[in-house]
Amino acid sequence: MFVSGWHFGKEDADYLPILDVGFRFHLTTFLVHNVISYLWFTFGFASKYENVYTVYSVLLIWTPILFFHFIFFIFQRKKAIKNLNKEDLFD
Repeated sequence: MFVSGWHFGKEDADYLPILDVGFRFHLTTFLVHNVISYLWFTFGFASKYENVYTVYSVLLIWTPILFFHFIFFIFQRKKAIKNLNKEDLFD
């Protein structure tokens, strides 16, 4: 997940040089991981050694980190555009 986030984040930055702190990628990874993890247990794919409380623990730890990332993103988004013309932003 880290490698794919690194690759697509770099690709996105090369396409449109807007400095954002990767919140969109963080949120997408959070949603995909937690939905798939929960569905894994819901559909009975888990082994007898896997415990659903692990999913809840990850969710409990990751949610505050995502929240702080969101707060940081909100404060930094106004400074995110670096050296771009207003005319070049919208096609």
